[in-house]
Parts: sequence; structure tokens; C-alpha cells
Amino acid sequence: MELELYVDYSTGTNNPACSVSQPCDSINTAVGSSAFGTIAGLTSNEISIYVKGTKMGNENIGSNAYSNPVLLQPWGASHPIIKNYFTFSRSNVTLDGFEIDGSSLGGGPPGALYITNTSNPVIKNSYIHNYPGTGIYLAGTPNAQIYNNIFANNKTSNDSYCGGIYSASAANVYFINNSLYQNCTSGHTGNQDVMIRYGTTTATVKQNIVYNNLGGTTYIFDGLSGVSTVNGVSVTGTAYTGQTGIDYVGGSNYIAATDPFTDAGGVTSWSTAGTGFALSVPGDYIVTSSDAGTPSTDYLGNTRPNGAGEESGAIED
Repeated sequence: MELELYVDYSTGTNNPACSVSQPCDSINTAVGSSAFGTIAGLTSNEISIYVKGTKMGNENIGSNAYSNPVLLQPWGASHPIIKNYFTFSRSNVTLDGFEIDGSSLGGGPPGALYITNTSNPVIKNSYIHNYPGTGIYLAGTPNAQIYNNIFANNKTSNDSYCGGIYSASAANVYFINNSLYQNCTSGHTGNQDVMIRYGTTTATVKQNIVYNNLGGTTYIFDGLSGVSTVNGVSVTGTAYTGQTGIDYVGGSNYIAATDPFTDAGGVTSWSTAGTGFALSVPGDYIVTSSDAGTPSTDYLGNTRPNGAGEESGAIED
């Protein structure tokens, strides 16, 4: 038995049905609804929550009496948009195909996606941008999988956190095929686009592209703070950063020297492309040895690999 619930940020209400004809007004409402409880005792079955529209406030997916895995996905062709931050306090949640837009915020939790003390979160095919902090903040989140995402313009001049991905105090975290553009602020040295530290004991970091990080360092694998291995390579006792770090751990990660991004028409730079992203020069960021967990499709739903070979980043040309 499976359950499907529906959320419409434009027309939904605080309705216990959360059905196509009577949608809920938020994910948090859906998880707390009586409809969610109709699968009591069937703890292995996934709950699908379909979402559409734009939410102008923050969103949360909380815990309840049931431990069923939850899949959050678009209801229709367009990305649902949350113009705020999104907090997770529930395990076994997959977020697929959302846009998290923090451009209207002056503050909030450390990450646009703030996920703490939960297990098995999956974030994929999503666009996280313009948040006054880091794109995704993970702490105490074993078995996290973060792939096929775009992190852009997550930065602030006075926050302790900025950048794309921050991970602390977890085991078996997995970051693959993400694209990160213009995160952090000029002169801000506190954080990085991909930061693995503070007891994140084992991490896989492969096939990511960073361009135009404005402050801090592009990658840091902080063996001084309790990280043991990255891509199966020991980093204990040393903080490996930037190009030195990715050369050491391998994994076809890139720091792009020039803007590798355009819109889907190949005309404008990533910063003005909206959500129509593509690589500007196909074939420039080829994966030398594909990870077994590489997703079979990219951010746009295109088959990977396509053409001469598989490419790093969220977009496969």
C-alpha cells in the first residue's frame, strides 16, 4: 500500500485530506494530517508528497508517529519554489526537483536546507540559491546523498557560514555531480563551497564543479577536525584544500578557471540564466573514472552519459 498526498502553495488549505481536489497548504501540514496516518503499521512503504506553486514562507518536514520514507517531488512540470529556508527534522526524506530561493531573507538558520540529526536524507535535482548563508547545512546526518544540484550565490558578508555544501558529524555522506557558482562573499574566508569537517568520518566527493567562489576556499577536507577518509583516501591529520585537496582525493572534481556555464541556449552566463542551465563547452569536464553511484540522469532529466563521455557537475551535455 502506498499513499499520495498533494500540496498546492497557491490554493491549498489546512485540510486533512491533502488530495488532488483538496490539497494541503504546506508539506508540514501534509505530514501532520490525518491522511498520513492511514498507512499506520506499514512502515516500509514510501509516502509521496506532490508539491506545486510558490511558498513565501519557510517550510519544514517534521517527525510524527510513523517512520515511513517520504518522497517530495513536483506536482506537474515546474519546480515548486520555497522563497525562504527549509528545515528537516525527519529521517528518510528525499527532496527531488525543488527551488529554494533565499533572496528575500536577511537571516535564518546556517543553511537554506538545514538538515540536522536525521539519517538518510537525499537532495537531488534541485536549485538552491541566493541564501544568506550556505546552500545546504548537514550535521549529524549519516548516509546523506546530495547529487545533481545547483548551488549559486549563497553568500553573506557577516554570517559564519557561506558556500554550497557544509557537512559535519556524519558517516557515509555522498556528494556527487553538483555545480556550485559564485558562493561566498569577497574577502570572506570562513567557509568554502564544499566543506567536509568536524567528525564527518567518511565521505564520497566526486564529479563536482566549482566556479567563481568569491571568498574562502573552493574545497576543504578537514582531517584536522575528525574527517578520516574522502573517496577512500585517508585525510587524517591534515586539512586538504583547494586544488591540492581535489588532486589528493581524486574523484574528477573541478575548479573552473573561466565561466563554464550558460543558459540552455548557450547565450548568457550562469548568473543570469534562471533555471535554464547548460555547460558552455561540452566535453571540458569529463569524468575520468565514473563512480558506481553516478546518477543515470542529470539535473535536467537528460541521460548520463551523453556524447563523448560522462561530465562532472549537475548538467550533462
